[in-house]
Amino acid sequence: ALDELVATARRKLRERTDDLKRSPAQLAAMTTSSLPAFREYVEGVDCMSRPSESAGHTGQERCGAYFQRALSHDPAFALAHYQLAFLLSSGGATQPELRAHMDGALRSLQRLSRRDAAVVLAWKAHLDGRDEEALNAYGQVLAEHPDDRHVLYLAGDLLFHRGDWAGATPYFQAVLGLEPDSEWPLEHLAQCLAITGRNRELRQLATQLSASTATPAGRRVAIRAMVWLGDPAGAVALARLALASGATAAARHDLAAALSAAGEFDDAELVIRQLIADNPRSSPDHLRLLAILGAQGRFAEAWRLARSLPTTTDGLLPGEVAYLRALLAAGTAEVELLRDAATAVAKLEPEEAGASLVLLALVGDVGMARGLAASLQPGATSAQEVAAIEAWRRGERAAAAASLALLEQRDPWPDHAIAPAYLLAELAAGGGEPAEVVAAVSRFHRMWPLGLWRGWAWSRSLLLAVRAQEQLGQVEAARAGAARLLGVLRRADPGLPLLTEARALRDRLGPSAARPTPGALPATPVR
Repeated sequence: ALDELVATARRKLRERTDDLKRSPAQLAAMTTSSLPAFREYVEGVDCMSRPSESAGHTGQERCGAYFQRALSHDPAFALAHYQLAFLLSSGGATQPELRAHMDGALRSLQRLSRRDAAVVLAWKAHLDGRDEEALNAYGQVLAEHPDDRHVLYLAGDLLFHRGDWAGATPYFQAVLGLEPDSEWPLEHLAQCLAITGRNRELRQLATQLSASTATPAGRRVAIRAMVWLGDPAGAVALARLALASGATAAARHDLAAALSAAGEFDDAELVIRQLIADNPRSSPDHLRLLAILGAQGRFAEAWRLARSLPTTTDGLLPGEVAYLRALLAAGTAEVELLRDAATAVAKLEPEEAGASLVLLALVGDVGMARGLAASLQPGATSAQEVAAIEAWRRGERAAAAASLALLEQRDPWPDHAIAPAYLLAELAAGGGEPAEVVAAVSRFHRMWPLGLWRGWAWSRSLLLAVRAQEQLGQVEAARAGAARLLGVLRRADPGLPLLTEARALRDRLGPSAARPTPGALPATPVR
């Protein structure tokens, strides 16, 4: 009966008659002979297609449980192994569990259809670093089945995570042409448009997705697009509307992020603490709280929380613990602690050490950062950022700025590195270029909040912008910015250098006539 249903579905998907004859569906042979296993698998695939309903966004915990249950019914179910390997890949390709599931899929490869076998082998090639081979495999499937939405997405997603935004865009557009509400392609397309500067198309997409008839998935993409377009207040308003329409964990995460983008950290903290109360062992939510505490200058509290995480949350590996220690130490410029933590990260998690090494170079030990950066992949953005900071410290400021500008043009929001716009703001501040500081900070504040370091860097960058506004003679804007910063830091640790500097600025500038509001920086053209 299931085989008949599959044949009907394939006809409805417009597979050619020749294809149907050449590869007739034999469901038990190609997937599993266990109906309970197949039911769990289908539910898992459906779960993965709806990230707006997943607290962890990737859905690893919630969606992975379906595939685990499928394997409990049929341990040789190749596609269930493949989907778990796909989900686990977000944590790094060297995980033993990921490799075990990939091996499980390969052991049962003969049970798969030609198309499914090609998809599994392509993912194996990607995990082994053979991306061109993976792309070729996806291309061969698409040559026979150009409307295969899953393979279109996989090809786009591979290019997306390689930083080929322009190359990925047509694949996501093709998926959305077939399925307009497909969540991951919508989100990835919005980011591609933002990063490649196609802001007119991004604005049109945001307008379309924020309409009253929009789906939850559409609204969450519109919220991100508004931040990228420099409208964090609009993003907050839409996030509140989305939350009122359905109080899911994902909607609350979106609201917390939009509030952080707008500099409304008190409200963001309330949302995150509620999420933690609902799921006390969620390490991602605790990391989001650490970023918020860093933005508020509450480092003593952040350190207490960070020390407790290995025992109070699930899923944190030793390398990840060292990584968050490094990023916190960078926020208070504790160089010795940063050295120790960055060394540990480079040893335990060399693939993800980049951001900590860039911050080590920025805070004060370029030589050590350069040595540790030798463990990074050749051409890694973080390694190039370390080199740019080293050139800056040698007095080659123009060369450093040019290098960082190229990195920003290629990828303003890199994984395992620091946003080039933030580094350009620091460089311009050190070189006495106030207009460049304001422009770089404005670009940095348009980025969707991501990463622990981004919290304290947001407040630090606002201080740089206020100083620059003062130098430019924009006194009232500087006063408003100083008042806004002191509002964010109202619970900061006594004696925190950032707080001391912000108070000195306020005293020098005098009180502001304007009430501090999100978006205090002067408007600059959207890239």
